[in-house]
Amino acid sequence: MKRDIVLYIAVSLDGYIARENGAVDWLGGESGDSDLDSGFNEFYSSIDTVVMGRTTYEQVVNELSPGAWVYEGKKCYVATSRNHVADNRVEYISEDIVGFIKKIKSQPGKDIWLVGGGRLLDQFFKQNLLDRYVITIIPTILGAGIPLFLDENPEIQLKLIETKVIDGMVELTYIRREYHTLPLDFKEC
Repeated sequence: MKRDIVLYIAVSLDGYIARENGAVDWLGGESGDSDLDSGFNEFYSSIDTVVMGRTTYEQVVNELSPGAWVYEGKKCYVATSRNHVADNRVEYISEDIVGFIKKIKSQPGKDIWLVGGGRLLDQFFKQNLLDRYVITIIPTILGAGIPLFLDENPEIQLKLIETKVIDGMVELTYIRREYHTLPLDFKEC
């Protein structure tokens, strides 16, 4: 079975994944209903591996969910170039994270969730390594923040495969368009 690298993320209407200071306090539906079925549980059951940058990891454990590890039962990798203290929840990767995840992708398993942050995502965008993009647009204009896409990305052709409207938010699911080369013996008419 094919194992995909998936971006599952929320962005503001103006394209930011977080405030300039990294805060994500603006996330959520219009009603603030935490019991809203947005499809997250189905997505979460389709993955067995989570990848995030060190700043995102620190935000999860220190701010977003300090009392509980939210990725329990998933293999978690944290990309970092800093020294780190051993942690039984995650494996720190200080080598080339893109190369490391390519190896993981070739092994049997479920899909791989690329959580964030911006610099980590940028490495995967630059090498066109994401198989599926699930982007939820939150009806909030931040005006400034950490953008989903940094500068100088290659052109990547995507195909929209699903659109959902959930509590005022719009979830767009794209896959990479696969380009097929013509056979060598193909002749134009």
